[in-house]
Amino acid sequence: MTLGQFIKQYRDEHGLSQRKFAQLSGMTNTYISQLEKNKNSKGFPPTPSIETYRCVAKVVGIAVDDLVSIVEDNIQLNPTFTLLEEEMIMLFRKASDRDKKIIMDILAEYDKEVN
Repeated sequence: MTLGQFIKQYRDEHGLSQRKFAQLSGMTNTYISQLEKNKNSKGFPPTPSIETYRCVAKVVGIAVDDLVSIVEDNIQLNPTFTLLEEEMIMLFRKASDRDKKIIMDILAEYDKEVN
């Protein structure tokens, strides 16, 4: 399942338009559409950032790591990621569910401190 398929399924199950989902998530309607169509403006599959996953997870009321697990097989690395970021993502994918939760908890605490 792609992130866009997940969003579309959630919207359908909850009677939300793309516009309403976009408002709730803080993303644009255009970007939600691109995710659902699995095509960006250049015709390529979009490469959502971890922030996109955070926004979607917040709307649907699940943890980011749960959302990542649902769409994990279809995650594409953003070409602007650094080598270190790519390595971190690959390590995260290989981590146990327990370790993923610990990592996400640490990131959530860091996010609170920064913001």
